[in-house]
Parts: sequence; structure tokens; C-alpha cells
Amino acid sequence: MLTATITFYKIDEFGFYRRNKEKYPDRFFGDVNSVFSDFSKWLAAQENLGSTCTFEVNKEEGGQNIFCKDYYKHEDGNEYLIILWNEMSNADNKILAMPKTAKIGSNGVKEPKTEDDDIIGLPSYFWFIPDLELFAVVYFKHSVSNIKAMQQYIKEYCHALSGFVTLDKKGVSYYTDGTSPKGKYRFKFNHKKIVNKNKRRKLVDSPERITEIVRKVEIPKVVTDPRNKIRKAMNAIQIGLRRVVPDFLKDGDENSKEINDVNEALKNASRQIIEVRIPFSGDEDTINYILDKYDENFDESATQKLGFKLKGDPNVVWLHESVIKTEVELDVKISEDSLPTAVDVMTAISAKRDIILKVLNDSDEIKDKVAV
Repeated sequence: MLTATITFYKIDEFGFYRRNKEKYPDRFFGDVNSVFSDFSKWLAAQENLGSTCTFEVNKEEGGQNIFCKDYYKHEDGNEYLIILWNEMSNADNKILAMPKTAKIGSNGVKEPKTEDDDIIGLPSYFWFIPDLELFAVVYFKHSVSNIKAMQQYIKEYCHALSGFVTLDKKGVSYYTDGTSPKGKYRFKFNHKKIVNKNKRRKLVDSPERITEIVRKVEIPKVVTDPRNKIRKAMNAIQIGLRRVVPDFLKDGDENSKEINDVNEALKNASRQIIEVRIPFSGDEDTINYILDKYDENFDESATQKLGFKLKGDPNVVWLHESVIKTEVELDVKISEDSLPTAVDVMTAISAKRDIILKVLNDSDEIKDKVAV
């Protein structure tokens, strides 16, 4: 059994839309079911893991490739489990590797080596429920969330590789499902977090009490890639800290156990935390705008948090605490050389589906659709 944290997101837009949103607000074609049906055919034609990347990245700017490790459509309904493989730089103990030549759906992994064939990284698991217009991140300790990467992976597939791409007589590409009128379409995939709005009530009802916006970033030791944005920021802070800390603290003192070697402490720390507080003054509209942007764009993880400090309240109101999520034990296994497959995870989720979905009753926006 593995513990999974399942976080839910509402799909606001998914599919091909005309460019004039005010005139054409609705999707013309390419819903979740048709896109994944098309994707499954493309995936089946791929030779191996290394051929499943849907877009090129700039490695010099720190970009990392995304691959599809596995995919499964539930045999009893329109629900999907997709596992992406997120390329990462090597780090201490946590990162795994898969050969580029690994078959799609393979559960085999290994310790990262230096072979050119290895794709060093970690998996991410996504559960799509089109009938409820939802998807969920299924997070295990051996995985990452990386929602933005998944979003881009699907967008780039639809724009460049899907069966919706066709050529006119002049060789110019355009998008069609074969029945929709010809026009200028683009694929959209927009979502937002599903939240318990009652937990945000005091922010919206009393914006005059808010004194600060608080941003906390935790960087674990395993993030060693110097191109990582958070790693760059932490390195800059460490340099600044060394400039202001007295020399006797930086160098240490063999005669006193109470004086620490700051450089050594920073080097050996299992995690380092940055907390930034920004003065705030705004009204209800300002707060609602910030909350909407957080729900749409903030790629939440265990290492990044956003909150508000209220006058007279010693605690920070962290926004992640209002996001709908649940923790559940799933009947899947992990070992040193294997990870759960899409079938494994989907089967385990299906066995506890009703229990998992009950948490959505905390959302006024979605509870009527679920009716669990």
C-alpha cells in the first residue's frame, strides 16, 4: 500500500476554440474523450519512451523534457490515468532513471547512471474524469506534481502531433475534426483549483485586516541543478547571508560549541526555507483577483506556499489549506526497480473511487455534480 495525496482541479476550457473568444466562447471540437482517444492511437505507434516527447526544450536555459511513461483508459467508463516522466538533473537519492528505449507502460526503473540512454527523472500521475469536468493530481512520495508540464505536454501534442492537424491544398496546416467549419482554431487547456471557499471567508469578508502577503519557498537538498530558478534564488541569498554574517560565525570556533560554521550548515542542510512578506492594502475585488490567479496559475507543491497575515491573528492563512484534496491508501507497490503502472494506479483508485470523491462535497461549486 502507498499513501497518495489526491488534489482536484476543475477543467474550465479544454479543446479547440475559435480565436475570437467574445464571439465564439464555446469549444468547437476536441473534448477530453476525443483528445485522449486520438492520443492513445499516437502513443501506441511510438517505438519507446524516448519518442513520446511532444515539444523541444532549451537545455541551456534549464528546460527539461517531458515523456509519456504510461496511459490507461478505464475499461468501465471514460476515465483516464496518464503517467508522465519528468526529466530532471541528477540529485541525491531521490531521482530515478528509465532508458529511452523502455517500452511505454513498462514499470522498470533503476538508479541513475551516466549512460546516454538514460532519462533521469521522476513520474507524475494524473487522473482525468471528463464526466465531472475534473482532473486530479495523484501524488506519491516518489513522484512530482508538475501540472504546468502536463498542461504544456497536452497542448503541444494537440497543436503539433494530433490527428486534428491537417494540410490544405497549399500545404498549410490547420485544425479540424472533419465536421466542424473551417476556421482559425487554437487548443486551450485551462483549469483551476477546486477549493473550500468557507476557509477563505475571512479574507474576502475582511480585506482591511490583511497586512501582508506571505510567500514561502522550501528548497530540498535534492534540487542541485544550478539552472533551477529556486536554486538560483537560494544561492543568491546564501551569498548575501555570507556577506553580512560575522567572520567568526562563518569560520566557526573550535573552542565553542555554540558558534556554528554557517557555510557548513548551509551546505549540509536537508532543506532551506525562504519566507518573504510583502505589505498589503486592498479591497474585496483585489483579494478576489489574487485568489482567482492563485487558483488558475499557482503551481502548488509541498515546497511553495502562498498566504496572508491578518491583523490580530498570530497565524498565517495559507491558501493551500483551502484547496480540496484527500489522502488515501492505495493498493499499489513500489520497489527499487519498479513503479506502479497506469493500470495499477487506476485500478487502485477505482476500488476507492466513492470514498475519494466524497471530499468534493466540501466545494459548493462541484458537489452537486458528484452526488456521492
